[in-house]
Amino acid sequence: MVEITHLVLDRLNLTGSARALARLSRLRLRLLSLSNNRFAGEFPAGLSSLRCLVISHNNFSGEIPMNNLTQLPHLLTLRLEANSFTGTLSSNSSSSSISNFNVSGIILAGEIPCWLVEFPPTSFAGNAMLCGKPLGYSCSNGPTKTSERKNRLSDALVLVIIIIDAAAGVGIILTVRWWMIC
Repeated sequence: MVEITHLVLDRLNLTGSARALARLSRLRLRLLSLSNNRFAGEFPAGLSSLRCLVISHNNFSGEIPMNNLTQLPHLLTLRLEANSFTGTLSSNSSSSSISNFNVSGIILAGEIPCWLVEFPPTSFAGNAMLCGKPLGYSCSNGPTKTSERKNRLSDALVLVIIIIDAAAGVGIILTVRWWMIC
């Protein structure tokens, strides 16, 4: 009997639901890579033997089951970036075997757990509501990066309006003076 341990189906424009992917749990996969396809639905369940899970650049949604994932003793790679996941990264675990992690470009919120602070800020990029290390700003006591961004945007917008008003005023004055000369 042949045992399939690695399944790589990247960039094939595949579609389907996460429920269909749950059937893969019968296989004792160590590596599952489905990046850059059009899979949708909630996080695939029953993938307990994995060492590497790459489902980035799809349309998976719902919450990431961090409690379940941190319980997988052999999981080394977890790449979930560019999906439609929501929620937090919180889990009951204080450590994990994961050494390659990316959740950038998702809609996550809350504080990054202590066991994930070793990953670079790029692993969390595009999650405006995440806070804590390694992002360099605290979740409490002071403005978050999001509110700082909003304040900078508001200040920039006011400055642009002032410049447009000033330019329009100068334009009117120049037009009146030019008309008076002619």
